[in-house]
Amino acid sequence: MGTIYLTIEIHQPVRLGTYRFYDIKNNHYYYNDYENEYYIRQLTEKIYLPVNRILLDLIHSYKKNFYLSFLFSGVVLDEFELYAPEMIRSYKNLLDSGNVELLSGTYSNIFGPPPNIGLYQNQLIQQNRKVKLLLGKDTILSPYNTIRYPEFADHGIKIVSGNRKLNYTVTGDTSPANYFDWLLAAEKVTRILNENHKYAEDLRIFIPYHVTCDLSTSNASLPAFLELFPSEILSKYDYVFGNLSTTNTHYGYRTQPEYYENNHKELKTFHSTCNELQNNAFETLYSLSEKMKMCDNPFLNKDWLYLQSCDHFFFMDQRMYEHNDLYAYDIPYESPHFAYINYMNILTDFDERLDMWLRDSLWDHPEYFARFGTNRGNKQKIRLSGARNHMFARMTNQVKCLI
Repeated sequence: MGTIYLTIEIHQPVRLGTYRFYDIKNNHYYYNDYENEYYIRQLTEKIYLPVNRILLDLIHSYKKNFYLSFLFSGVVLDEFELYAPEMIRSYKNLLDSGNVELLSGTYSNIFGPPPNIGLYQNQLIQQNRKVKLLLGKDTILSPYNTIRYPEFADHGIKIVSGNRKLNYTVTGDTSPANYFDWLLAAEKVTRILNENHKYAEDLRIFIPYHVTCDLSTSNASLPAFLELFPSEILSKYDYVFGNLSTTNTHYGYRTQPEYYENNHKELKTFHSTCNELQNNAFETLYSLSEKMKMCDNPFLNKDWLYLQSCDHFFFMDQRMYEHNDLYAYDIPYESPHFAYINYMNILTDFDERLDMWLRDSLWDHPEYFARFGTNRGNKQKIRLSGARNHMFARMTNQVKCLI
């Protein structure tokens, strides 16, 4: 008898507002609060709460025969906390059953491998802290590679095993062309599993955020899929549901130190799959990482996490615009170029704010001058200017957060 480990990933981006060149140094708030609240409220009412009710019913019905895991980004937990606190209560109810585990992942749902393992580990630490703060439980090490790559079209529910034959079969049946058709067919997934049971005993079924976050009419049937799927599986007697904490098999996914053993090779492979806009934005973003190591400003650190989200980079991919009729994304930009310009304008302002804060807060810190070579001759002038701008930016962010 095989074991199925079911995981649902939940993520929503913090959507950026329109940010023009003349906003640089004048406007330090980057987010479209109206759209962020709208989408979270819509998703909560149409998808997230209905799914959670069904999952709770399944747990009550099957008791110790049904287990699952959640993989949250810290970003979506921030949005739940701000716009949909009932979601936090709903997830706590599921956790109280003892049938649900929480997996570690990156806070931002990052795009591509960061230049060093320290950045990645910090993402995991920040995500665990947020999960522990809101849900009261620690995360366990995820067997999934939670770093996003430019192949955004890899939609749909993934079935991962230690056998390539089964993985290949499922990949063929869940291609983008068949995405909407197969999503609703719990019987079809069960048939695939039963036909290939001899090739793999333990399977990981991963429902990514692409499926659980969209508001398309097809995804509205996701609750029906989840409601039917466990009964189909358990009625065949070939598989049972299990907890990921009970297995040490990672099916080819590497742990953090292993992931960065060949970091240069990983980065080279990653950059070869990105377009020019994505590569430039990625390199510019992480060129600030050395400065961010010296920053303990909570507003800058929060913006730093939000700016690392994979969604900003996906919007710079022409394929999203060409095939959007298939994937039903709500793209806030007219083209990848507009997405790139908007993001880079924000990144420019963020860099200016970061420099001002560093000059104001770490003026006498020798490491600051060793790294960034600020001219000490203008100490008093820059100190006063930095203090004024830093205070203005801080007050602006505080007011914006209260509105």
